Amino acid sequence: MKTIAIFGDSVAAGVYHKQVKHELDRFLKIELDARGYAEYVIQNFGIRGATTAVGLMYVEETAMARPDLTIVNIGVNDAVKVRDNLAEYMDNLTKIVQTLKKSGTQLILLGPSYVDGKVRKTANQATIESYDHGAKQVAKLEAVPFIDVYQEMGMLQEKERFLQADGLHPSLFGYHLLAMLIADMIDKKQLL
Repeated sequence: MKTIAIFGDSVAAGVYHKQVKHELDRFLKIELDARGYAEYVIQNFGIRGATTAVGLMYVEETAMARPDLTIVNIGVNDAVKVRDNLAEYMDNLTKIVQTLKKSGTQLILLGPSYVDGKVRKTANQATIESYDHGAKQVAKLEAVPFIDVYQEMGMLQEKERFLQADGLHPSLFGYHLLAMLIADMIDKKQLL
């Protein structure tokens, strides 16, 4: 059986209405089935509230599962809650990517997503952009495909529709968007 792992924070875990519901898994499975990848099973390793420092403590579990492809979606907590650890964030993210690469899995790295600063007062767009740029640099240096979620969401006319009322977690529209972006990258890079 072929597997796809989703590793990261609460967005990766698919939090919906304050509960882990694996919404990203659900929408990604729908997208992949529609594109002819029905034989893949999705395993979720998302941890609510995880920063890259926390992710680094748990990444080995994902690596030991030996998935065919791993989606890495972690960093929004570093950018919104911690806010002053950019160098540490990039170092941790690099170590996460390298640990997963050593396991033989293919990777897609997602940058931090857009956060509504009117709702999440600790969210500063310039800070999130700097973390997004840092994630992009890590992806380039580690030669892994990168999805610029912040830019993709930033271009949307009605960004609020793609976020839940907390201004941080994706709405169902948002999870569907993430799933489509991931499936598009899988197709583009022929990863499965």
